[in-house]
Amino acid sequence: MLTPMDRKANFLLRSYFGVAEMLTRMSSKGQIVIPQAIRNARAWKPGLEFEVEDTPQGLLLRPVPAFPETRIEDVIGCVGYAGAKRSLVDMGNAVPPGYADDP
Repeated sequence: MLTPMDRKANFLLRSYFGVAEMLTRMSSKGQIVIPQAIRNARAWKPGLEFEVEDTPQGLLLRPVPAFPETRIEDVIGCVGYAGAKRSLVDMGNAVPPGYADDP
């Protein structure tokens, strides 16, 4: 539960950053409409998925990225090379004279 001081601080922060309080209502199916001004400001399109967290202050919605975060180790084999591993020296020796970056 927010204390009166929390409410004042919340109001001041919202006023400073230009965020107006907006009301929405939950439907009988549990659906909540996010106001259009917020959707437009954040460029949220239909079909965007959200992670929902229940916090002491209320619900927190976080957009889920369209693609999961990847690490280089997960995609390094995507280039299609199926031969033996090559060292940096081998790769350097494969560059014809005159094509090297070094003068």
